[in-house]
Amino acid sequence: MYWTDPVDEPAFVVPDDIVDIGFKLDCRSLPVDHAYDLASALFGALPWLRDEPGTGIHRIHTGATAHGWQQPGAQVDDILHLSKRTRLFLRIPKTRISEAETLSGRTLDVAQAKLGIGSAKVRNLSPLTTLFARYTVVPDGADEAELLRFIVDNAARMGVTITKIMCGLPYTTATPAAPIHTRSVLLADLDPQDSVTLQQRGIGPERLLGCGLFVPYKAIGATTRASA
Repeated sequence: MYWTDPVDEPAFVVPDDIVDIGFKLDCRSLPVDHAYDLASALFGALPWLRDEPGTGIHRIHTGATAHGWQQPGAQVDDILHLSKRTRLFLRIPKTRISEAETLSGRTLDVAQAKLGIGSAKVRNLSPLTTLFARYTVVPDGADEAELLRFIVDNAARMGVTITKIMCGLPYTTATPAAPIHTRSVLLADLDPQDSVTLQQRGIGPERLLGCGLFVPYKAIGATTRASA
């Protein structure tokens, strides 16, 4: 008889070279379309954000829209009503944590609102195998099939294989130069290492405006129902 037992592979450990840092907020409301104003205010407070590789600014979302498949507002002047649970998240290299923490205690002017920045908490990226990006920049004139190919090709250049993609809501972000057209995107059945790679590197441009930033997504069943 020949008998061998399977060798247990070591558990995947999420690298911590890129992290998300979340800040409590003191602010009653913000415009839904606040990405450009938020980035501008943060560049004034943390000038290195603009040029540091691996950085991203997550747009602020409330509980009603945080799952991502409900559009937070259709018009530029729609308002987000913030609660005590609302957070501002930055995606940054670990080496910048102490500098990012200097935001705590400051008040930023964002789209004529006073955004008070509270205490910070750092969290590692997630090994979950389903990811969601609320805003992914659509290449000029691309239809959905071309956008899907763009995502697959960009991931392949990172060594990441994508087998399941679903596009969701379109959204337009205003900037002084030109509007930015985006779609929400869900990726499923990823390898944990590939999941972390996509979170670290993102897909497409404008990550300082919240685009191409992937976050873990747990409710794929709810997503399927919402998009049906």
